[in-house]
Amino acid sequence: YRSPPELMRVAEAIRTGSEDVEAAMQAAQESERLRLVSCPSVSSVPDKVVNEITKLRGEGLKPEEIAVISLRGQGADGSVLGSEALAKVGVVRADDPGLVDHVVADTFLRFKGLERPAVIVVDGHLVEGDDTGVRWFIAMTRALGVCVVVGVGEKILRV
Repeated sequence: YRSPPELMRVAEAIRTGSEDVEAAMQAAQESERLRLVSCPSVSSVPDKVVNEITKLRGEGLKPEEIAVISLRGQGADGSVLGSEALAKVGVVRADDPGLVDHVVADTFLRFKGLERPAVIVVDGHLVEGDDTGVRWFIAMTRALGVCVVVGVGEKILRV
């Protein structure tokens, strides 16, 4: 894997349901490989995602170095992928030829096999079921540098 070891430890702990998730998250945050962005409501998530894209751009990243990965399907009700805020950023899907110079916004499955220096993971509040840990693992391990998780409330990583 190309992901930083700190992110790999978090992703693996989530995937396996390990009790070490909190410690792994703390270490990843301290190493600045993981950022958790809490939103007061579901409706505020898209604007926070756009804000995080802006921050990453301000840190010197180009659009083609950033991805927004949803843990749900493209057509899921309430997914950030369908928001007007994200559309205004000019994102493209993972299979779009324009992905070479745009922010990519797609699902964890469609982004599998691709990587970006910065990955923003969203829609954790929309995921339930036995494959939740696998979804988090796939999404988080697409990050080559930093993973930003944008979610609702204090428990952003719902696993």
